[in-house]
Amino acid sequence: MKRSYYLLVVIIIILCSCDNKNTRQSVSNSTSKSIKSEAYLTKEKDKHCNKIDLDKILAQSQNKYLANFDNGNLDMCGYYLIDITNKINFRNFVKTQESYELDNSENIVNVYRKDSSFVKTYFNKHPRMNQLDIVCGVIYDNDLINHNFLKLGIAKDELLTNYFCKSNMLKKINSLTIWENELGDAFTSYKFLNDTLKAIEFNSSYEWINKE
Repeated sequence: MKRSYYLLVVIIIILCSCDNKNTRQSVSNSTSKSIKSEAYLTKEKDKHCNKIDLDKILAQSQNKYLANFDNGNLDMCGYYLIDITNKINFRNFVKTQESYELDNSENIVNVYRKDSSFVKTYFNKHPRMNQLDIVCGVIYDNDLINHNFLKLGIAKDELLTNYFCKSNMLKKINSLTIWENELGDAFTSYKFLNDTLKAIEFNSSYEWINKE
C-alpha cells in the first residue's frame, strides 16, 4: 500500500515537472518571437522613413529641396522645412533703431540686442512684399527663442533625426542652412560645435544695411 502511495507521488511530481518545463519553453518562445517581431518592425520603419531622405536626394542631380552638401554645410531650400524666424522672442531684447537714406527716402531698421546676440529687422513696403524681414543676426541664448523643440544646446543627432531619416551623412554636417525660398533672398543657419547646436544665424540680401 505504501509502495503504491509513493509511486503515485513520484508520478505526480514527474508530470508537474514536465508541465512546468513546457510552460517555461512556451514563455521563452513567445518572448523570442516578440523580440524578433519588434526588431523586424523597427527595421521596416527605418526602411520606410517618412522624413527627408538625404542619401536619396543628394544622389540626384536635381531635387525639390535644391539640397547641396559642401565642406560640412548642408544647404536646403524652404522655410516650410525648419523655420525659427517666427519664434524669436523680441521682448527679451533691448530695442533701438538705425536710419538709412535710400532712394531719397528714410528707411528705418529695428535693432534688437542682448549681450552678444542681436537681430535686425526691416519692413519691406514694396507692394509685392509688404512684410517684415529678418535682415541679419545671431542668437546664442534660449531666452530669445520660443520653440518647444529647437533649442540651443540640443544634440545634433537629436535635432537632425527629427527632420531627416537616419544616415551616416548626418555625422558630417557642421551647419545646416535653410533658405527662405528659391530666390535666395534670406536664410537661417544652424551652427553645430562638438555635436551640439551652438548658434542660430540669420542673413539676407539687404546689402545696404550694416549687418553688425
